[in-house]
Amino acid sequence: MVPLHTRQLVIDACIACSMGERNENGKHCREFMTDAFLNNTNHEVVISKDIKKEWYTHGKNIYATTWLSSMQARKRVFHVKENCEDAFLRQEINALSTLPVQIEAMLKDVILLEAAIKTDRSVISMDQKARRLFAGACVCIGYIRDIQWANPCIPEEDAISWLRDGAKHKTEFQLGNYNLLFD
Repeated sequence: MVPLHTRQLVIDACIACSMGERNENGKHCREFMTDAFLNNTNHEVVISKDIKKEWYTHGKNIYATTWLSSMQARKRVFHVKENCEDAFLRQEINALSTLPVQIEAMLKDVILLEAAIKTDRSVISMDQKARRLFAGACVCIGYIRDIQWANPCIPEEDAISWLRDGAKHKTEFQLGNYNLLFD
């Protein structure tokens, strides 16, 4: 039975890329995206202008293309019409007293947070480095603390059950709690 509750979820291009891989991460991503997301929920994938560019640059494989086409056919793609760029968030990231390479890494993936802020505040990504950096930044950038970040390739997170149960806000997935609960 497909749950009636619909959430808008930002999916990182790294998940789309991994769907085509013949390894454990690829298996987890295909299971999450197809068996759970596509076939057993009503959730929508969030596509902003920048995320679309990332998907077409990095997520180009037959699995990802077929999945996205299926989502479009089912009218489950939420296109963010407005500009997602959050100048204040980018300014706050640039002001962090951390290594320049860490700031650069956060600015590369800030498009995920920007789209999440405009929708249901949830990100699905395998990028643990970006997750740790954003979690650490929560001390200075409070309004990203409650953004959820789930990784379908970490079995302990059980992201598939979370997704099937409605992808409701879960304290353990909030960036502001990440360092406390998972490291």
